[in-house]
Amino acid sequence: GRAEAEAADVVLADPGRISRDVVASGLATFSADEIDRWCSERVSESWMDLSNMAQREDPTLVVLSPDADLPLYSTVAQVALEESVRNRATALANERDPHFDRAALTRAIADEEAALGVKFSEKQLAVFDLLEYRLGLVQGDAGTGKSTLMAVQRRYCELTGRAIAGFATSQLAAENLGQKAGMRSVNTARAQALEDARGEQMILPRSHAILDECAMVSMEAADAL
Repeated sequence: GRAEAEAADVVLADPGRISRDVVASGLATFSADEIDRWCSERVSESWMDLSNMAQREDPTLVVLSPDADLPLYSTVAQVALEESVRNRATALANERDPHFDRAALTRAIADEEAALGVKFSEKQLAVFDLLEYRLGLVQGDAGTGKSTLMAVQRRYCELTGRAIAGFATSQLAAENLGQKAGMRSVNTARAQALEDARGEQMILPRSHAILDECAMVSMEAADAL
């Protein structure tokens, strides 16, 4: 039909259209199956020829795994974005916070231990040393006390007069983060919208930001943060 012909014409004119649509759907890496699916959903008879053509002619495709049966792809733009985020994150993780206050951190730890009636373990205390740097990553299963550690960071910001904001992948997760750690939290999509539409600066100068479940965050959101 006409719609099928138009879909085929779009890909013939722009072979990179499919890979851009696939990445926009949330897949940073994808297989030939995703390209096949895009084509078969729009073209009934010659979808395989269209898929093969796109994989052959798309100049933006990057082959990550040259498996003859099922190659794994990304795009030039996505790979460049991931490298940029990785390089910037590495630099921040090695850069000391010029405003770090060890005495305030020690007091924040003591205040939260007293308020919660707990005693932090050596491993938990070691996590707080990450605040000496501009970026830190904490990995832990549910129930290991990540929210409690975040509460110490919030108290530290109170003592040092620094703002703090929380971010998560969904609004429910953001609300849970805000409730458990006692800070204003929003999901990453809403944070971007507030900045774009209202000009509201979500991360203020000298402030702290917490990104919950960062492994689930898109590269675009991580880049913006």
